[in-house]
Amino acid sequence: MQAVCSAKLLAEPGRAVAHPGDIAWLVGWPPRSIERLAEEIVLWEHHDEVVGFAAFAPDDGDLSVLVSPEMASTAPVIDFEDEVLAWASRAGPSVRWFEFEDETAIVDRWRARGFRPTDEAYRNLTRSLDEGGTRDERVKPVGDDDVGDRASINHAAFQSTQAFDEYASAYARFRASPAYPDGWDLLLREDGRAAACCLAWTDPVSRAATFEPVATHPEMARRGFGRALLLDGLSRFADVGMTYAIVGVEVDNAGAEALYRSVGFEPDRVLRVYERP
Repeated sequence: MQAVCSAKLLAEPGRAVAHPGDIAWLVGWPPRSIERLAEEIVLWEHHDEVVGFAAFAPDDGDLSVLVSPEMASTAPVIDFEDEVLAWASRAGPSVRWFEFEDETAIVDRWRARGFRPTDEAYRNLTRSLDEGGTRDERVKPVGDDDVGDRASINHAAFQSTQAFDEYASAYARFRASPAYPDGWDLLLREDGRAAACCLAWTDPVSRAATFEPVATHPEMARRGFGRALLLDGLSRFADVGMTYAIVGVEVDNAGAEALYRSVGFEPDRVLRVYERP
C-alpha cells in the first residue's frame, strides 16, 4: 500500500491523496487487530503485486481508493472501483468518497455512480525543502518517559472522549507497533511542560514528507509552539534528503492553514468529499 502511494507521488510530485506515512497512521492508530483491518481494507493484486487498495471506515462511511499510476488508465480499474463500492455498501448505501476535484475522469465515473460533491473539502499545501527549516532545541523525539505527556497533548487538542488512561495505553501500543515512525514522533517542551507535538513522516522513494497529525495543547495555544515545531520538522526533513513536504487541512480551518502558510506551505489541490443522495 505504501509502495502505491510512493509511485503516485513519483509520477506527480505532491499530487497524491495519501502519503506512505498516512498508510502507517491508518493501520496503526488507533491500534486494531488484523481481523478489524481486514474489514476496513481491500487490496487489488496484479501478478502478485499490490497495484491498488481501498480503505473504508465503517463508523463514518468514508471510502478512499488509490491505484498505482500504471493501472490508473486501464479498463480493470473500473471493475475494481465497482467491486470496492459494493463492498463498502454492504451495510447500507451511506458511503462518502474522497478525490481531488481536478481528477475529472475519475470524478466523472463516480458521478455516474450517483455521487455528488458536498461542501466538505480539504486543501493540500506543499512546500519545497530547498531551504529547510530551523532546528529548535526544545524539540526532541518522544522517549519512553514522554508517553503520558505526549498523549495528553493530542487527548486535549482533539477533545477525545476516551478516558485518558485508555488513550495513553493505546498510544503506547502504537509506539510498540511496526507502524510507528521511531525518531519522527516530535515533542516540544516549554519550561519542562509538553506544549506541542507532531508525527513527521518521510518517504525515501519519492523524497516527499508530511506532517500528520499536528497538535498544540489548548492551554499552550497561540504562543508560537506549533510553528516552531513545524520549522524544526522541516529542517529534519531536509537533513535526510526529502525534497518537498505536503500537508492537508480542512478548507474552512483558517487557523491551521495560516499556521502552515507561516512556515512556507502554499495551497495546491482541493480534496472533495462526494456522497450519494
